[in-house]
Amino acid sequence: MSQHRLLDRQLRKLGLSSETPPAADDWQALLAVLERTYHDFDQDRYTLERSLDLTSEEMRALHQRERTAYDARLKSIFRSLHEPIWLKDPQGVYLACNPVFEAFFGVLESEVIGRTDHDIIPTDDADIFRQHDLEAIKQGRPVVFEEQATRVADGQRVLLSTVKTPIFDGDGQLIGVLGTASDITASRAAEQSLQEAASVFHHANEAILITDPAGDILDVNPAFTEITGYRRDEVLGDNPRLLQSGLHDRSFYGALWQAIINEGRWSGEIWNRRKDGSIFVARQTISSIRDEAGNVRRYVGLFSDYTALKEQQLELERLVESRTQDLQIAKEAAEAANRAKSTFLANMSHELRTPISGIIGMISLARRHIGDPENLDRLEKAERSAQHLLALLNDILDLSKIEAEHLKLETLPLTLSMLAANLPVLFGERTSSKGLELDIQQDPLLAERRYLGDPLRLGQVLINLVGNAIKFSEHGQITVTSQLLEEGSNDDLIRFAVRDQGIGIPAETLPRLFTAFEQADGSMTRKYGGTGLGLAISKRLVEMMGGRIGVQSQPGIGSEFWFTVRLRHDAAPIDTGTTGADADAAENELRRNHTGARILLAEDEAICREVMLELLGEIGLNIDSASDGDQAVKLAAENRYDLILMDMQMPHRNGLDATRAIRAAPTNRDTPILAMTANVFEQDRQACLDAGMNEHLAKPVVPEVLYASLLKWLENGRSG
Repeated sequence: MSQHRLLDRQLRKLGLSSETPPAADDWQALLAVLERTYHDFDQDRYTLERSLDLTSEEMRALHQRERTAYDARLKSIFRSLHEPIWLKDPQGVYLACNPVFEAFFGVLESEVIGRTDHDIIPTDDADIFRQHDLEAIKQGRPVVFEEQATRVADGQRVLLSTVKTPIFDGDGQLIGVLGTASDITASRAAEQSLQEAASVFHHANEAILITDPAGDILDVNPAFTEITGYRRDEVLGDNPRLLQSGLHDRSFYGALWQAIINEGRWSGEIWNRRKDGSIFVARQTISSIRDEAGNVRRYVGLFSDYTALKEQQLELERLVESRTQDLQIAKEAAEAANRAKSTFLANMSHELRTPISGIIGMISLARRHIGDPENLDRLEKAERSAQHLLALLNDILDLSKIEAEHLKLETLPLTLSMLAANLPVLFGERTSSKGLELDIQQDPLLAERRYLGDPLRLGQVLINLVGNAIKFSEHGQITVTSQLLEEGSNDDLIRFAVRDQGIGIPAETLPRLFTAFEQADGSMTRKYGGTGLGLAISKRLVEMMGGRIGVQSQPGIGSEFWFTVRLRHDAAPIDTGTTGADADAAENELRRNHTGARILLAEDEAICREVMLELLGEIGLNIDSASDGDQAVKLAAENRYDLILMDMQMPHRNGLDATRAIRAAPTNRDTPILAMTANVFEQDRQACLDAGMNEHLAKPVVPEVLYASLLKWLENGRSG
């Protein structure tokens, strides 16, 4: 009998065929088939040798042909199985594997044969596989193991159920180990999920009930029985109507089930009664579970006892309602306090800036009439002290305005080259006196770009950082840079940096630098002066301009303060404003073309009035003065003026009311009126314009600024 027939006969005993590969689960039966087939083949070969008078060479050729055909059919079955199959010798060297094995581990059979697990998979996995092979050999029977391996196709670690079967020849000698594997990752995960779901179901704090499509209860968890008071056996198989207490009308339940049918889910509050009759509020979610065809298989309801929280909510609503009036009163009180704060700041600004204005004004007048160098030096020192006091006042007021949200940024044309050009003018003398070099480096892309922003506040930040760098440097270079970080269609993000080679700042003090009234070291206040307000104000201003500010520093090496701002593009030409040379020209122009122009000065403070009278008189203007608002209105009604200078806070009638009265009369209805005020808040400036004034000059009045404004409005009046 041929090998083919022997194999077919054995397979038919198992209900299989050599033409139909067996499933992976038939591996044990298949192994038995192979063993029996080998045995029958040897018997038939012996009978054939005895019954036929064949030469030994003819017999070997026949045997080889039969064995080759047998091996080919066996290999066909081996390769057609749908799970990884492999064969090793007793030393763990691979003899064969099927295509599924090849695909799983990413190797070809030709690359596997003659090699061990340590040649194709990680050492840890190889050690485990070999250990299991030896265990199966030791027991002498098929043994099932669980092993992890990495699937090459997607790199995933999977869990395999492997069967290692030792193979023996007819003499009982071990000739190899046959291995098969099944991926049980998904099934094991499913088992784990089921276990976790069961644990959640039984240990959840929320009540859970499961019903069939008809609404009959199939199961409830312990939390359900605890909340409702019903035992599990009392509700199983019953309809949820058992739990409906009549606290909702029919339409409620109709809408509930309609939502579940249409949307597959409903959430809301349900008022029910427990078994003992007490009422409880349940915050409930009911969901439908459907099969692949879309048919409802189960309904799952989940709810928690919301009674205590509901009572707290109702109590909170009552409390909120009762407190609403208190909150309204508090709000009105806060608004009143804010208004009082604004009024206080305005008054403080006026009361402090007015005497400073008189001091600076008198110093300015004295300098014009003193030629003695020693006395001029004394006046310059006095002026520097007054300017320092004014800068301190400005910082305090700026910080107060920012905190009160009263500081508004201007939107004016500017170029960065204009800002950079001011720095050598402002700091040239200070850097020279200390032997420092001021180096300004500007991104060529930014030099003449036109932007819209607040040049005063942007310059204030730069001036503060450069001033600090000079203050804390004894040698070296101060470098100011500007760089384009982001270029947009409507705006640019620009980075400014100020580097010095000064004393530096310890790392532990850096986080406090931008806090109001903070300095790196308290002793610095004594050595270098300063209030610690400048950086805090700079930080607020930078953030208002859409940027950030920071610092890097090393003690003894120097510091770099940087900030970014976002500036809008501007296509309009820049008005460069009045330069120092223009200011001198304005004074000379007033003397040449406007001598004798009639000016009304309304100023109640005697020293400030004296300063203004002398400044105006020096350029040949004809001045009438008023010490309060009523006098100003009376003089304006009797005389035609070329220009009126109006203080804001005066006795009897303030500057705003006086301006309105003057504008209401025909005599000076169109006369330029310039506000002179120590109130520097934006709302004060706007109030002046709203009252009919033409411009706002902050005290202390700088002579150059005053002359430029006078020239501008007197020229406008002449051309009008």
